[in-house]
Amino acid sequence: MSLATLTQVKDYMGIAVTRLNPETDNLISDVIDRISTMIETYCDRTFTSTEHTEYYDGMGVPYFYTNNYPITSVSGIWDDMNWEWQDGTLLAAADYRISEDNRRIRKKSGYFMESFENIKITYTAGYSTLPYDLSHVCIEEVVRVYKHKSDPGVYSKTVGNDSVERNQLDLLPSTLVVLNNYRRLGIY
Repeated sequence: MSLATLTQVKDYMGIAVTRLNPETDNLISDVIDRISTMIETYCDRTFTSTEHTEYYDGMGVPYFYTNNYPITSVSGIWDDMNWEWQDGTLLAAADYRISEDNRRIRKKSGYFMESFENIKITYTAGYSTLPYDLSHVCIEEVVRVYKHKSDPGVYSKTVGNDSVERNQLDLLPSTLVVLNNYRRLGIY
């Protein structure tokens, strides 16, 4: 899902939202989708509220981190070494909790069995309302890409006595500062 809207980008660019130009609107919408995908790929997670089913190795510890966060609800957790996911291996909701940072699941007592992909979790994670800084960097990147659509690989350009230099990185350094706060850490 997109991390910014067409209306937000047009407003940021000073284009009247009521001014319809299907060709421009389609191009901006496409850039929004591409930048949103680039940001989620860089952060190695999705941001909008989505249901996920994931499998984890039990490490004989009382907790595990999910791939996506913040966790907003858990539909079920199974701890099954046979991968049959029967009712007998479904943990009761009273047997675990979501951590305060909404990034991990912790058993209230005991440990998850130690085995290969024996933990199955179905949960919902993500933001119902995106954080402003995340939306803002998406908007800035969309505007940057849109304004430079005719010269995407140019690092510097000189016209007469004027020179313009642009960052060759896929994402701006200021964007990376924000995104590093949302990047999924490899905790395994």
